[in-house]
Amino acid sequence: SVVAAFYQAYLVQAKQWGRSDLRTAIQDSWIGISVLALIGIVIMIGAAQALHGTGEDFGSVGALAEILKGVLGPAAIWVFCFGLAAASFSSFIVNAMVGGNLFADGVGLDPGIDGPHVKLVTAAIMLIGCFVAVGTLAFGRGGTQSLLIAQASTLLAVPLSAALLLVLTSRRKTMGDLKNGPVTVVFGVIGLMLVVWLGGGTVVQLVSKLSGS
Repeated sequence: SVVAAFYQAYLVQAKQWGRSDLRTAIQDSWIGISVLALIGIVIMIGAAQALHGTGEDFGSVGALAEILKGVLGPAAIWVFCFGLAAASFSSFIVNAMVGGNLFADGVGLDPGIDGPHVKLVTAAIMLIGCFVAVGTLAFGRGGTQSLLIAQASTLLAVPLSAALLLVLTSRRKTMGDLKNGPVTVVFGVIGLMLVVWLGGGTVVQLVSKLSGS
């Protein structure tokens, strides 16, 4: 993701890589990007194959798990829920760490991944997320609003991170002779435009939901 690419700078600092490790860093990035893209493609192809043409409105996890019953039988819902829980918790923890690191650095605290400030902010983010989830389940309301707020936050964070990443990596003052070349800048601008375009489509959907239309 864009935010993960932005966070790569902090990971490089945490590993204490220098200029001599540039080749290793590039290879590491390509491997990560390739694995992430492959997983995303597999998920989208699998979902399209399973859901396309069904004409059903899958409003719950149980309804989605029903699709797997033909292969896994009665254990389908358990396998699906365990997989969903693993995916949710991994994203929840990693995103909280990224947010904690960026927030700590943004307000002038120690941005070290192993530092106390990053750990405290990360823990606070996770606690807030847990309280929101528990409150939504306990009171049976606010789930839609929580999702809309999360989507709105993503709409702000992703294009902003992409723009900052493109600007910073294209500045000679920041990158020296390793700054982006003309071809990389062109592809970066195209990617930024796609991110903004996709975000604009999501904005239209959010406005439609909020207005009740």
